[in-house]
Amino acid sequence: MKSYSGILRQSKHDFDYIEPFRQDPFFIRSLDINNVPYSPTLRQRMNQIAKVEDIEPEKVIALYYEHGTCEQFHSELKTDLDLERFPSRRFCTNDLILHLGCTAYNLLRIIGQESLKEENAPLKKKVIRRRVKTVIQNLMTLASKMVSHTRRLYLKFGTHSPWFPIFSLNKYH
Repeated sequence: MKSYSGILRQSKHDFDYIEPFRQDPFFIRSLDINNVPYSPTLRQRMNQIAKVEDIEPEKVIALYYEHGTCEQFHSELKTDLDLERFPSRRFCTNDLILHLGCTAYNLLRIIGQESLKEENAPLKKKVIRRRVKTVIQNLMTLASKMVSHTRRLYLKFGTHSPWFPIFSLNKYH
């Protein structure tokens, strides 16, 4: 399964694409596997995993639509957080960058979903979820400053900020 995911990450989906990687030490080491199977063996293993009986066509269609949602999240992670290319040649460094990026992505998704729950959010239309890029533009790049008053920390916004009610820290004390 790991070896097939390794060729999928390179946008190759045919089992025969595994053959050039059979003797590639970097491929084997980066996937933490002992050896790379032959393409017929890989095909047989994937067929065994994929054997599902009594699956209804409606379920297949629903899974297909969820695949599109997964692709959208993947696209946001790559483009909105600029994680399309990693900065280092070292695997450990890139692994750390990816984990930090996923943590930032999840935090931004939570902030975006919480902002949708607010009644007075200045949204142009009713939406179910907000893209990470929109959350960054609307909530993270606001002009504000941190003010300490009576041993409490507050965010001070401009006088005409439409997002002030959403980011008011008074409700979190």
